Amino acid sequence: MWKTLAIPFLTSSLATALASPRTGLVPCDALAENNLGELVFLATDSGYEQRLQTYWSVSARLKPWCIVQPRTTDEVSKVLKTLLDTGSGAGSWHIAVRGGGHNHWAGSSNIANGVTIDLGLLNRTDYNEATNIASVGGGSLWNSAYEAAAEHGVSLVGSRAGGVGVGGFLLGGGNSYYTGQRGFGCDNVVNYEVVLLDGRIVNANATSNEDLYRALKGGGSNFGIVTRFDLEAFPAKDLYGGSRTITTNYTDEILNAVVSFANHDESEAADSFTPTFIYNTAISPDVIIDASIFNVEGLRNSTGFNRITSIPAVSEDLGSRNLVTIAAASTVDGTSRQANSHLLIDQFLTNPKNRSIWTTMTFTANPTVLRRVVERWNVFVTQMQEAMPADDFQAQMNFQHVPKFYGRTIRGGNVLGLDSALTDNSVLWVNIVNVQTAEQESVARLLTNTLRAELEEFAISQDSSVRFRYLNYAEPSQDPLGGYGVDNVQYIRDVVAKYDPKGLFQTRVPGGFKISRVD
Repeated sequence: MWKTLAIPFLTSSLATALASPRTGLVPCDALAENNLGELVFLATDSGYEQRLQTYWSVSARLKPWCIVQPRTTDEVSKVLKTLLDTGSGAGSWHIAVRGGGHNHWAGSSNIANGVTIDLGLLNRTDYNEATNIASVGGGSLWNSAYEAAAEHGVSLVGSRAGGVGVGGFLLGGGNSYYTGQRGFGCDNVVNYEVVLLDGRIVNANATSNEDLYRALKGGGSNFGIVTRFDLEAFPAKDLYGGSRTITTNYTDEILNAVVSFANHDESEAADSFTPTFIYNTAISPDVIIDASIFNVEGLRNSTGFNRITSIPAVSEDLGSRNLVTIAAASTVDGTSRQANSHLLIDQFLTNPKNRSIWTTMTFTANPTVLRRVVERWNVFVTQMQEAMPADDFQAQMNFQHVPKFYGRTIRGGNVLGLDSALTDNSVLWVNIVNVQTAEQESVARLLTNTLRAELEEFAISQDSSVRFRYLNYAEPSQDPLGGYGVDNVQYIRDVVAKYDPKGLFQTRVPGGFKISRVD
């Protein structure tokens, strides 16, 4: 935090000047001059490096000129207005906004030349029994939100991993165990508290600022700083499921099950199945398949799981567990083999050296495309092995079913565009690779994007391409907002023009996927 210098034998005028020390960094000094200095971490403060180390991916640990941690929504407003009023002068500096810090790429929620607004102290969760609404701070992690809700016997639609931030997850749409039954995470938000670019604090819901309310449901970081999410809760109930470790000898059986789950209708909405192909020498010298199954109603004998449970497994860990336990398990070192199979996708190998590269695509549930994805991914792993030591990287890909009914309208709808994009039952694919050095990251990014580009071309050739790209898994060169469809892109543009007419969140807060960059 900002410290006052105490130097004896100075003239009174100089002593007065040093009572509010200047750094020469215009935005950091402006915060101090506006009585916000106690919220600021400079690079010389121990808290500065501590906060940087909490970014999940090393790639995201840029070094801002200073970090500011507001404690209340009012302070967020004052901080934002101070920074924007200060302007950039003759130099070039900008603003980043950080929620949970789980995004994988540099510049999404942090910045090198400028100031990072860190919402980490806005981490409170309150539950109102009369309204059945949980109010969750914009800097919260899902672990703490789930735990607070569970104290009241309720649960929330949120991330499968407790270490993921509430804000980024919900603003990107939010795919979860409950998507089939309750819609995406954003569909369960009943109100957003938002600090706009002019410093005003507004609520966006079904009756107030309705256009902003809908745009925030998947629209990402385009409109302002969301300081609180009000979520509809539901009675907590144990889930049944876990993971089964299966060899690649049964790849065909796994892919058949992926197609089967993609073709589910709403009568099987409580079931989820996510097969994860993993290459990680700390777990096995060979690629393995970690097949995750969960039923959110706690049913042990769901017929939807028969295709998976009939496949011989090397090991399995299935049982009844509450969401708090499942989410907490996914935040530990992936080598511990906890029940949640999302070893990479949710909190893969919590390693302070890891640099993470993600990419995603969506295609119809076409067995030919699924087989090609597996074949080409195996080539990708070989290419990575040739480029760097096998122990220096870990890779995974998984398939998540996206049946047509996922495009249904809930609470006025969202801007994801699945209502028109899902002309057939489909599959969401994500590839993640973690490496150790910046040089390895450059190689892995090239190989990752080449892999995706070839698979996208193949899906198009099979008339199986689906335009949707899940924002929370997208690589920075991708265009997830553009994949929402022409109507939704224009809708987001119109809302941005209304609530941020100067376009400041597009230019002065450049992180994340911006609607101004969509063709």
